[in-house]
Amino acid sequence: MVVSQNFIQLLKKEFSLSAEQIAWGLKQTEAMPSYLPVIFWQYGLINTSQLDLLLDHWG
Repeated sequence: MVVSQNFIQLLKKEFSLSAEQIAWGLKQTEAMPSYLPVIFWQYGLINTSQLDLLLDHWG
C-alpha cells in the first residue's frame, strides 16, 4: 500500500502531525503500511477519535 500525498496532507493539516512524525510513522510501518494509523495512536500522536477518522480516510 502506497501512502498518497492527499493522506499525508490530511495528517499535516487535520491532525497537526509534523513531517518528522509522519516520516517516523512511515519508517515504523515499512513492512506493513496499513498499520500507520494505529502506530500514530499507539505512540500517543493522535487520540481515539482521530484514529477513527484516519481509519475512515485510510480505507
